[in-house]
Amino acid sequence: MPFTLQGRLAWPHGEICTVGIQGSTITSIVPGGDEAAGALWITPGFVDAHGHPPLLGDQLASVDLSGAASYAQALRTIHDANVPSGWLLGGGWDQHRWPDAPQGGWPLADDLERVAKGRPALLHRVDRHAVWASRTALASAGITRDTPDPPAGHIVRDTNGHPTGVLVDRAAELLSAPPPDDTERERRLRAALASLASHGLTGVHEMAADDATWRIYRRMDDAGELPIRVWVWVLEGTEAAESLMRDGPYRGKRLAGRGIKAFADGALGSHGALLAEPYLDDASARGLCLATAEALEKLARSCLQSSLQLAVHAIGDGAVGNTLDAFEAALRTHGRAPASPLRIEHAQILGEGDALRMARLGAVASMQPVHATSDMPWVERVIGPERVRRAYAWRTLVDAGVSLALGSDFPIESPSPARGVWAAVTRAAWGGEPGVGWHPEQRLTLAEAVAGFTTGAAWAAGEAPGTCAVRVGAVANLSVWRAEGDPTAPRLEPQMTIVGGERV
Repeated sequence: MPFTLQGRLAWPHGEICTVGIQGSTITSIVPGGDEAAGALWITPGFVDAHGHPPLLGDQLASVDLSGAASYAQALRTIHDANVPSGWLLGGGWDQHRWPDAPQGGWPLADDLERVAKGRPALLHRVDRHAVWASRTALASAGITRDTPDPPAGHIVRDTNGHPTGVLVDRAAELLSAPPPDDTERERRLRAALASLASHGLTGVHEMAADDATWRIYRRMDDAGELPIRVWVWVLEGTEAAESLMRDGPYRGKRLAGRGIKAFADGALGSHGALLAEPYLDDASARGLCLATAEALEKLARSCLQSSLQLAVHAIGDGAVGNTLDAFEAALRTHGRAPASPLRIEHAQILGEGDALRMARLGAVASMQPVHATSDMPWVERVIGPERVRRAYAWRTLVDAGVSLALGSDFPIESPSPARGVWAAVTRAAWGGEPGVGWHPEQRLTLAEAVAGFTTGAAWAAGEAPGTCAVRVGAVANLSVWRAEGDPTAPRLEPQMTIVGGERV
């Protein structure tokens, strides 16, 4: 059934137009329309260039601590949670937000044991690089004073060496709850994708899918049941990774298997991000090296030979440097420009000259603007003023000629791209006044922020630029927004999400 939309074409110009859609295609764009439509924007479909739908589905089905502004509030939320019997699961906690955090800064197993009422409980930190476990959960895995730290992991301990309840990075793998079956996984995944569509997203780059998730995506796509487009990077070492390495990229209806996800380091908030120099607040720590430059180079060469994309999680300047070393060596061996760009996920702290290096190598910086506005209250205390100057450095990267793909890293942050645009153009917290923002010299323009969620995300997924446009003959993948406030830094509200001509 054909239908029309009226609004401003925010990309590339901004005049009020009437857009006609029939089937999956934009069939007409006619200047003019009801003046009341001037408050609406019609943009190419926004795509989150780095998210985790299965984890969002888990969050929707578990205890959410992302709103806990104190340790006491977190404990009350857990105590009052109405979740099914068995393991008590959840996450979203951030000890940096707790003025009443226990001595040492980390939450405690004994407190969790009390509010979980003896149930085994496992709660992920907001960045998914640490877990908080109850005493019952620790005992179920046999984690005691005698359990050694695994490579690239850390068990937080008291002065007597006893585990206090927090396991960082690879140490978290010592403990796991029974996984949901495929039926429950699919139910959660459907809920997550529906949530993304409600935020105005027509697509997502799924980062770090395991074999079970890949199978569910394939099944849903074959049945025509994916509400939005999904580009997938599967975890290194999975059967899905072996299949893509053997057969090359996968293309379905709304599903694409694009490449492999690897990890160079951990997260900044848990001191797992690999820095070139020690942390300011802990001179004994430089973070965790989860993959050497040599290992990343070998993986990058394999991906290039199979026409796949390698996406490397690299947050600290040490990890970013290792990843760029790996990309440079792999591209030199490959001997020709890759069909699709290599990607650095997060790139939160750059070394001197890294931006120019990334531009020379044609690497994409896949970044999440909301990380800057979430981290700004504490990050300078952790890494110091000199490195903050090179942190969340979107303007530095754009000016160097690096392509930016923007996302949210949900469920670590909200999947709302409206919040991402706001953070990118204001460097201020959502809901506040833009003012001058935090390190405003790194702000993006509104056009650059929109491009990061549209054309930048398309390029980062190896798609042709013409696949992301509002023009006659293009596929109707569109996001419709109501814009309020300052036209150069608007607050956007999603009004409609259209995928392949279908209002989802």
